[in-house]
Amino acid sequence: MPGWSKWNKIQLQVWTRDNWKCSQCGTDKKLCVHHKDKSGDWWKQKKANNELSNLQTLCLSCHAKHHWKEAKEKGVLNIYELYLVH
Repeated sequence: MPGWSKWNKIQLQVWTRDNWKCSQCGTDKKLCVHHKDKSGDWWKQKKANNELSNLQTLCLSCHAKHHWKEAKEKGVLNIYELYLVH
């Protein structure tokens, strides 16, 4: 696929593996790829672990819920603080 970035190709592999459905709720709408080990936090300047075993398909809603749950567990009121402070 000319013009596709390496990340675009990885996303396609993950979505295909997961049958184009969110692994949490099963929807096929507004999908994204989530790093289970949080290595996709590029703003922390980590090298992302893009191994397929570390990636899962989530819809935008489940992805947001996942990160809000994480923020709440850490006592962070503002989700942006989760990434800037912790």
